Amino acid sequence: MGKLEPVETKVEGRWVVAPDVEQLKVAAETWLHGASKDRLSNRLFLDLFAVYLVKHFRAEEIRLQRKTDPGLAWHRQEHRRLVRQTWGLMSDDLLGLDVTDGIHRILEAWALHQVSASLRPELPKAVGH
Repeated sequence: MGKLEPVETKVEGRWVVAPDVEQLKVAAETWLHGASKDRLSNRLFLDLFAVYLVKHFRAEEIRLQRKTDPGLAWHRQEHRRLVRQTWGLMSDDLLGLDVTDGIHRILEAWALHQVSASLRPELPKAVGH
């Protein structure tokens, strides 16, 4: 059985950025600036984004739960909202609907979540957002 390599983190200001957040940022930037925004590009983006989004949210909620953080309830509510939006877009895409505008809205909502989470005073200073 192989050894796991240590996970690299990046510090931005007072926040430790988790690797899955970096993957979300890369996926978002790639889609915003490079993808053709056709059905295939949209579907590939949503598939990738959904995986990293759920992975990040689960890890973050577990971390907050272990610390008995008072921000956990707020985070769960925000996480569920973003996951529902993403699921809705994935469902619309399966129906053949254009989801390009919806992806833009998801990325805006996620960016706002990142900012609002970093401004919450009850959060510990080293949270991976």
